[in-house]
Amino acid sequence: MQFLKGTSRTIIKLNQCQRMAQKFYQARGLGRSGNESGALHDLPDWSYTDGTPGPVSNGAMKKEEKRKMFVERVIRLAVEADQDAAKHLNLEPSVRAHRQRDVSFYFDLLEKGYTVKGVKDRLKVLRESGKIPM
Repeated sequence: MQFLKGTSRTIIKLNQCQRMAQKFYQARGLGRSGNESGALHDLPDWSYTDGTPGPVSNGAMKKEEKRKMFVERVIRLAVEADQDAAKHLNLEPSVRAHRQRDVSFYFDLLEKGYTVKGVKDRLKVLRESGKIPM
């Protein structure tokens, strides 16, 4: 086992470097590895001599389809969130009170480590400051 002697240290150093690089790229709004988008991925690999681009590869088409689906989903969820917020503001006070009872019931089911009093106090502060409607 002499050949495995220094490999664990090397692996740890590589993992630390990878994590640092991931943080570097993510802090700048890029993907984890830094090459998940950009000219190398988005542009075709080659073009004809007259300047027209080559055919789009299957991988590029799949990537474009994924991006479109992601954007559609984000837009749909944003619209739903706006509709729900508007609907909540237009509720009658009795319905709001009923929903508040439902929220109170949720606090009875909190996971271990959360205190009901602490969460309710935090909600009260947020409501008084106007960050949460109700």
